[in-house]
Amino acid sequence: TFGGRPVPFLEFVSATTLIVQSPPDSTGPVYVVVSNGNRKSAQTAGALFTYGTATTKKPTVTAVVPPSGSHKGGDFILIKGTNFVDVSSVLFGTTAAAALEVKSSTLIAAKTPAHSHGLVYVSVTTPAGTTAVGPQCGFSYV
Repeated sequence: TFGGRPVPFLEFVSATTLIVQSPPDSTGPVYVVVSNGNRKSAQTAGALFTYGTATTKKPTVTAVVPPSGSHKGGDFILIKGTNFVDVSSVLFGTTAAAALEVKSSTLIAAKTPAHSHGLVYVSVTTPAGTTAVGPQCGFSYV
């Protein structure tokens, strides 16, 4: 539950991971409580969820590491930045990442798609917008 309200969507991934959709709300913070039968998780500072703060800010990319990789794709890179909340896509130019994992609001791990040789810009899209293009988000296919 989020602040005592049930979630509209829940998917069990593993013993330590759930995918959930937060119920609509206009205020926060609220405690996230996981229940399993008559057992419930503790309401601690680590279990707080705040509505509407990070997602209202446009994401930024500050670095792509490493800044180059094979034109065949399949390389794993890190995208560093801010406001990576509810990420809907990561693009290499106009081509979607082959895979991605949002590690935190400041870090994304992505697998490069195949692409012709040359420079592309990596962009991240969230509900708040898409990152601006600049030299800090360049990725060179070699």
